[in-house]
Parts: sequence; structure tokens; C-alpha cells
Amino acid sequence: MEKEEVLDFLKRLAESIAVMFGENCETLIHDMSVPGHPILAIYHPQVSGREVGSTLDIYGNKPGEGIFNETILKRDFVNMQVVTMTGKRIKSTTIHFHGDGYSYALGINYDYTKLQNMNQFLNNFLQVNRDLYTEIEDTEKTGLEEIVDECISVIGKRPEAMGKKERLQVMTLLKERNAFHFQKAVPYVSERLNVSRYTIYKYMNEI
Repeated sequence: MEKEEVLDFLKRLAESIAVMFGENCETLIHDMSVPGHPILAIYHPQVSGREVGSTLDIYGNKPGEGIFNETILKRDFVNMQVVTMTGKRIKSTTIHFHGDGYSYALGINYDYTKLQNMNQFLNNFLQVNRDLYTEIEDTEKTGLEEIVDECISVIGKRPEAMGKKERLQVMTLLKERNAFHFQKAVPYVSERLNVSRYTIYKYMNEI
């Protein structure tokens, strides 16, 4: 392809990409054969604040002030992060086109600053504490444990030293404190009193 055809194609390609991805997407064509690599065409220039003829790089540096040199500028850079002098965060891609009598570079710079802020907002908004069901279960378990501990302490004996009379007294105290309204109260009480679940149900009938 001739130089003019390549440039025309790159301009149409750059404009199409800019239109497709919206006002946060800047596309531009650099003339890499000229010192300073001036911009030949630019779409959505508000992203970097540059214009046609500008020799500033994406960071806002003048030629020779930034990190780029002629050797580095000969290679492609794809999906690189750039933080500009004004604090914008940009995804930047540069692709080179070399031919007989021309050397162009297509630049694509997407400003995702607002998207990052939105992402931080969403992350903060979506943060939760524990699962509600688990929290309720644990709260009930803790409440039940406290009631059983209290009732056992009133009797003054360790469960393994209790006879039926003392266990019935514990059961009466538990019933008065609505301990059996808690989920899984029967298996927990049976474990604490060292008796079977069947025995707990039997005690409940007796009291």
C-alpha cells in the first residue's frame, strides 16, 4: 500500500475505534518518521488534552523529557497502564506500521478513571458482614449455651454427678427460660446432661 493509502486507512480505523468505544477512548496517529513524532490525526483529544501537531507523549512530557527513546518507540505496547500528570488512569496501546517511505503509530488510549472509582464504590457497597442465617444460628447457640450454663450452675452439680432428680430440676429451669424454643435445643441439652435425646423428651413430658 502507498503512504497515503496507509494513512487514510489508519485514520478511518482510529476514528472507528473512537466512535465505537465512546468519548473516553482517544485514538491518534503519530508520524514516527519525524522528530518528536507529531500527531497527524486525533479523535476524542480530551482524554490526553493533545491536538494535531502536538509532540507531547501520553504522560504529557515534551520530546526528550519522558521515558521514551527511539529504540523503545520502535516496538508495540499493548494494554499498558498509564497514570498521567493530571492523575488520569489510562489503558494504552501503541501499534507501529512501517513501510516504504512511512512510519506511523496507531495509539489507543482509554481513560478508565471513572470506571475505577465506580469499581471502588461497588466493592465498598457490596461488602457485607456474615451470612444472616449463620449469624442467627450462632446467636441462638450462644444464647442457649448461656441459659444451660446458668441452669446447671443453679443446681450446683456437674452434669455427670447428677441423678434424675437434679436433671429434672435443670429441665424445669430450662423450660422456664424458654430454652427449648431455640433450634437444636434438644440435642444440645442431651449432650450437656449426658443423656439421650429420648430421655430429654421423656423429661419434658414429665415436667
